[in-house]
Amino acid sequence: MPATTLLLSLLASNAMAATVDLPRYPAASPDGSSVVFSWRGDLWRAPAAGGEAVRLTTNPGDDLRSIFTRDGTTLVFESSREGARNIWAMPATGGEPRQLTYGDSPVLLGGLGTGSDGKPVVMVDSAREGDLYRAMRPYQVSLEGGPLARVHDAFGTRPTANANGVVLFERGGNSWLRRGYRGPDARDVWMYTPGKPPEQAFQRLTSWPGNDGQGQWLGNDAYLYLSDRDGAVNLYRKTLKDPIDAGGTQLTAFPDDVTAFDVSADGKTVFLTRGSQLYRLDLVKPDAKPQALEITASADEPDPVEMRKVDRDITEAQASPDGKAMAFVAYGDVFVRSMDEKAPVVRVTSAPWHERDIAWSPDGTRLYFVSDASGNDDVMEALVSRTRSEIRKESNPPKKEAAKTEEPKEDAKKDAPASKDEPKADAPKPADEAKPKDEPKKDEPAKDDHKKEDAKPKDPRLDPARWTEAVAFDIKPVVATPTSEREPQPSPDGKTLSFRRGGDLVLLDLATGAERTFRPGWDNEIEWRWSPDSKWLAFAQDDRDFNRDIWIAPADGSAEPINLTRHPDNDRAPRFSADGKLLAFLSSRV
Repeated sequence: MPATTLLLSLLASNAMAATVDLPRYPAASPDGSSVVFSWRGDLWRAPAAGGEAVRLTTNPGDDLRSIFTRDGTTLVFESSREGARNIWAMPATGGEPRQLTYGDSPVLLGGLGTGSDGKPVVMVDSAREGDLYRAMRPYQVSLEGGPLARVHDAFGTRPTANANGVVLFERGGNSWLRRGYRGPDARDVWMYTPGKPPEQAFQRLTSWPGNDGQGQWLGNDAYLYLSDRDGAVNLYRKTLKDPIDAGGTQLTAFPDDVTAFDVSADGKTVFLTRGSQLYRLDLVKPDAKPQALEITASADEPDPVEMRKVDRDITEAQASPDGKAMAFVAYGDVFVRSMDEKAPVVRVTSAPWHERDIAWSPDGTRLYFVSDASGNDDVMEALVSRTRSEIRKESNPPKKEAAKTEEPKEDAKKDAPASKDEPKADAPKPADEAKPKDEPKKDEPAKDDHKKEDAKPKDPRLDPARWTEAVAFDIKPVVATPTSEREPQPSPDGKTLSFRRGGDLVLLDLATGAERTFRPGWDNEIEWRWSPDSKWLAFAQDDRDFNRDIWIAPADGSAEPINLTRHPDNDRAPRFSADGKLLAFLSSRV
């Protein structure tokens, strides 16, 4: 097979001015008059009402979370400019950064505090001590730099202190994206009061079974935090006097997640991010709603095009049934090319969604794949809508011959019949006059009826040879439900499409659109293969004891599946021989 090399062009924004479309990690100035955020890996500062943003950093590394010191003169931020993520500081208006922490383990920014000497410190979390329990601990470092010192002896993240030195921090590591988790790793907000005995110094402030976290002080007796208790991650306000199981006051009610927020030191303004938008929320006005900010910035990138070689990014590939074309997935998109040497590569998909799980129809006319464009994984179908040959014909249409207006020659006039109804004397009789017509039998359809059936126009796209010259495609969903579907696999006769929905193996009749669950289960790593005659399905599936065996069952569901291997070691990857008489599989039994 010829080597496949593809240069993928990634277009960037206009080099003049651009709308800030994905601001991250907002940091409120002490008086709430401006906000700093991360965009395109650098820090930018914009007015609280939106408008033109000013770039504060420019570095190939990523500059991410940031906070203002309480006097507003210094900006402390995370940066990977020297390798691992560490803490840096610079003037709040921009300037030369100086490094506060060093090391190969990431140091993540929390908040501010006050050291034992009364000077301000930066609070962070990191895994620096090689603990057997793999979690972060809260530390603090001087604004002048120096060694990290523990805030307390417990594990935790996102530490930040109020004016009295009382520390808020977060425990638990469950992902905010893992909806419905209810277990010991769920996040909660905790408080640590220095100087008290250990059994009194730590106090748990939230007890929602899901995630509560990213706590920030609002004065000395109240705090803001994020929680997914209403189904999406939103912002809440709570006082230290509120019961542990109370959520407090809900400040936002977005249908999707708030990802980060920061409150100004005067406690009047909150900036938060949700999706690709930055918002401002006034905490002084009762019942205030978050206001979306429109921010622009100079997108002065030196080169708006990046040429990316993705031949090493190929994650899967399949030759077409006739062996003349190859489809593959690279960089999250589907591509196709002819197997001829030096044939061009064509993108089947180019949207920002993730495509995968390619499979050809047995006749080679369709390419199935999975896309998450709808928010769920759906099974899609691609047909070739245009080819290079068709474009050449459109560009160079055949020349029309000029209409002849000359009088017919005398000889032609002699040979021409006098009229339509008077054929030449020596002309042969039409076949239907020379031979008597056969009368159709009673139960036999007339010959003209057969001709009408045969005359049905065939879809010109249904030609497998078109894939070798494909340039454009018609794409439509085949299976699209609120539940994700994966791994489409058509039967060899092309009549049925099998796919996985969760842990269930489902069959779709492509003619009628009827679905049926062939094999229910909890194992979303079920493997299966069709027999060459499309009458059987062999599959490998885990039981409740996580033991994997090979099963076989008739595709029409006429009999219960039979366990072929029945072994305490794992068996997987069933494969039929070409004649369907042998079934091979992998096993760990030896």
